[in-house]
Amino acid sequence: MTAILLVEDNHELAWHWQERLEKESFRVVHETSLQNAINALDEIAFDLVITDIAIEGGFSDLSVAGGLAVISYIALNLDPQPKVIATSGLEENAQLVERGFQNIKSFRSMRKPFSLDTLVSVVNEVLADKNPAADRLPRQFDTTQTIQDPFEVQMVSRKVLERELRSALQSNQAMLELLGSTDGVWNWKVGTDIVKYTSAWRSMLGFDGDDKVGFPNTLDALADRIHPDDRERYWEKIEESLAAQEIFVHEFRIRKKDGDYIWVRSRAAANYSDAGEGLRMVGTTFDITEQVDAVLRLRKTQETIETAADAIFWVNSDGDITYANRTACNRLQYSATELTSMKVIEINPDVKSLHEFQTRFWPMIQRDKSVTFELRHQRRDGSIFPVEIATHLIDFEDEVFACSVVRDLTEDYAAKERSRTLAFSNQAMIDLLSYSDGVWDWTVGTDEVRYAPGWRKMLDFDGDDAVGFPETLQAFTDRIHGDDKKAVLAAIDK
Repeated sequence: MTAILLVEDNHELAWHWQERLEKESFRVVHETSLQNAINALDEIAFDLVITDIAIEGGFSDLSVAGGLAVISYIALNLDPQPKVIATSGLEENAQLVERGFQNIKSFRSMRKPFSLDTLVSVVNEVLADKNPAADRLPRQFDTTQTIQDPFEVQMVSRKVLERELRSALQSNQAMLELLGSTDGVWNWKVGTDIVKYTSAWRSMLGFDGDDKVGFPNTLDALADRIHPDDRERYWEKIEESLAAQEIFVHEFRIRKKDGDYIWVRSRAAANYSDAGEGLRMVGTTFDITEQVDAVLRLRKTQETIETAADAIFWVNSDGDITYANRTACNRLQYSATELTSMKVIEINPDVKSLHEFQTRFWPMIQRDKSVTFELRHQRRDGSIFPVEIATHLIDFEDEVFACSVVRDLTEDYAAKERSRTLAFSNQAMIDLLSYSDGVWDWTVGTDEVRYAPGWRKMLDFDGDDAVGFPETLQAFTDRIHGDDKKAVLAAIDK
């Protein structure tokens, strides 16, 4: 016997439909809520489902769109699928469902009101896989008139239609957006280990779409693949969304079949019992690895810029500092907020006025595109230090900036001074050696003295004879004439 699930919360209407369909030898199971309908679908293999769109019990804030949730459940979880007829008092709703659930293998929408004969006719057409044109059920009745035939549905008043439009149409669109993803979709019976995953979900993780052995329809199959560092927070977010009856949105890492991890974003909604307990949660999950990698690369680039050895500034044509990296802030003793509220002339004592910047420096940057200056910068405490400013002109989002990399020349200048001092010392040494036969080098305060070969030869030793004339102070003082020793040692001390 052909089994039909009838989901309709108008009991009088459902009674007439069920009675007529049973007269046609159909087995009819009537349910009035989303949860009962889904439970029936799990237990019985129906040939046809007839559901009103705007029944109570939708997902989360979509509570008036329970019929859409029934259709979504069929589309995402049942194989083979029963055929579906969706009913609505609004043409807009019927068209929305027609567009949104094209993945139902055999689907029809019917706009209320219609006669019982029409109902039976359409049921037989759908079961026979007939599919007339979209306008196969033109509205034949005046919306202000009540049908007198006791076996026909009473007309819905215009006020009821308007109320249904306001509540259901918005909810229907949100449900379609949630479940219309081409990525992985999952359906969890809250409080159990039962989760149904679509083929797209398994494919996203590198499994065959129908591989229910490698990736079974269980909660553990998901839990075991969440990255250990993300697992605790994932379940916390699930519990928080269920407790608050809010949409679940979370990003986390999950392990693919080949062992690699990918980043995914999951979004889900639940339906609840009268006591507020979560019953089912349906969600989409899609791969965001490329987006996450792009963000990470951007962060690395930003951190590289922020911690560069040189200060980096962006300055516009008005002389405003629009960006300063962390090095610039530390070097000048200002915060980023303070620097980006200042003019470039406030940190550069060699640029006397904004007029000078705009008439001398900015035209030079515009003309040459890349310019290097040696100027000075001034810190918050007033101290001034030399800098080299390598500036490049950048056109960014229809605005022109001077990007300046600023190198502190303090050490360079100090090194140059040391080099000049060393050059002078070297010249003095050369002058000294040009008048000397022997050279010695004493580490003052110790007995260590290094003697050049010329020194030893002067005293008739071989130049490398460190035994006969060791590298000690005593080797020198022992050979000074007794009448001269006191004077020599005094001269050294002086």
